[in-house]
Amino acid sequence: MSGSVVTILCKLEQMTLECSTRGSFSTQGLGAWRCFAPGRRPKRCSVCTLLKFRALGVGHCTPGEVQRFDFCLLRQMLCLESNTFKRVWVKNSKTPVFYGRGRVYFDNYTLCYSCHGAIPKLLYKLPAHAALEKIEDALFCETPVYQVLSPSDYRPSIVGLTSSNFLLRFDADTGQILEKIFLSHVYKFKQISWISEQETLMLKSIRSKPPDQPRTINFRRRILLQLAFFTVFPLQLIGMMEIDQQIFGSTVTDVTVSENILITLHSNGTVKFYNLEEIVNKYKVKELSLGGQCEWDGKHGIVGSKAFGIPCNIQVTAHPSLLFEAKCHLNEMSIGGFPWHYIITPSGSKNRGVFHVHSLEDGTLAHGGVLNMDGCFLEDDWVMFHPDNSSRICQVSLGRFDMLRLSTLKNGKTSLHREFSVSTKQDERPELATATSSYGRLIKKRFSQFDVGLQRKTIQLVDYEDELDLIIVAVVSDAESSGDAVIHLHDNSTGQRLKSIPLQGPWDVTVDQHLYVDQDTIIHMTQSVNRKTICQVYKLTQTLKESLPRISSQPHRRVKMRLDNG
Repeated sequence: MSGSVVTILCKLEQMTLECSTRGSFSTQGLGAWRCFAPGRRPKRCSVCTLLKFRALGVGHCTPGEVQRFDFCLLRQMLCLESNTFKRVWVKNSKTPVFYGRGRVYFDNYTLCYSCHGAIPKLLYKLPAHAALEKIEDALFCETPVYQVLSPSDYRPSIVGLTSSNFLLRFDADTGQILEKIFLSHVYKFKQISWISEQETLMLKSIRSKPPDQPRTINFRRRILLQLAFFTVFPLQLIGMMEIDQQIFGSTVTDVTVSENILITLHSNGTVKFYNLEEIVNKYKVKELSLGGQCEWDGKHGIVGSKAFGIPCNIQVTAHPSLLFEAKCHLNEMSIGGFPWHYIITPSGSKNRGVFHVHSLEDGTLAHGGVLNMDGCFLEDDWVMFHPDNSSRICQVSLGRFDMLRLSTLKNGKTSLHREFSVSTKQDERPELATATSSYGRLIKKRFSQFDVGLQRKTIQLVDYEDELDLIIVAVVSDAESSGDAVIHLHDNSTGQRLKSIPLQGPWDVTVDQHLYVDQDTIIHMTQSVNRKTICQVYKLTQTLKESLPRISSQPHRRVKMRLDNG
């Protein structure tokens, strides 16, 4: 939590007694959060009440409850009318900029700024000749609380994949390299992603054939790419496997892994699911340990060293058991909800922009599960499961954002109904454009339906802030290529708009835009046409004179009480 917010909290605590005597400083009607105490009904509390609870230790049985009370305070303060976000820092970069856990990284992770404070401050700067090479992709790692680890593992770290095929783990606060592992001389690895968040990760190579493959007619193996799997805490090797088109099918074009499910994407639009854990246990031919001695194909070496690399110890020789498959447009599918459902766009160009919600158990279409927003925008809608695992589905178009909920009917089938909708308040009736001819005659014409999406307010981004339980909606108005941007904060349960935050400068819809709302900080990154990145940081500020009761500096007058004997 930044210094500005801490200062506000301290001043609020000093005002608690005065507020209680003159009337509670309440934020009801401004998005006050429902506070949940163990064994009690949820209720709405003012900032003053929450500060009293925190001071007295009421309900703070676990550290998690203390943190929840602090987030209640921060959310109420953030939604006050007197609070605003002010741009406090701007920095340009010729290389991509990355943000994670309150830190902004520049120049290939050699320059790091901390956003914990009134303005970002330099955390570390590594020399140009440091061992950190160009990092292709990276993940931010934090230690789980249920494991006993070495001292270096307790600090936040970054696991990065370099252009020279090294896997690096370095300290997120100092940039010190903690581990360095060489992957392969044959395959070029370029992507890193989570299999299970903060537990296991996957490395994926580019789709190319090894240069030393014999190109003969009798050579039957066709390797598409290679995958490597690691546990994070501590960093240990699970295995490395090849995706052979003779095993997984000649139409396979790409592979990904999520939650121990191996997913293959095929050129005909088919998506297939396999159990990765079963594949590893069945087809792993040898256990390998990073830094340990190994003999492989008559060669001896150290696993993970520059000279030896990591051998492919998971060799799939037969088609694994298939868990599930479906056919969809452009291999786009998402799975979530309870009970489990999946969202696809049916194959065929005529179904573009149409989404179907099916049950994962039997493939039946949910009641009301055909999603197609009525609009004339040039860009397609996007549909996703809500990140809070609440069995809800977010459907977003340029003009509207709908929150849908999956529910189970009495007959066991599932139904989809709308919980709330957030609109940019566009008029349904098209406006008239006026012009004057050379003779001074007034000409009226209606806007084209496709121009409506370009000249009015459009939704450019939707995100979820899990700590404050807020939905973030970025709206751009009056933009052909760029326009004014406003961030709307909505309650996650009701969709009520709690606050609007204008951003400084235009929002160019033709370039990549990234927006991060992290408690009292907003980070806005814009990548220009010449591939330069502009990083802007906004901080929560508050004018206490307008929001807190005025305290008189005059001494209190003494009032004499007269007692009547009568």
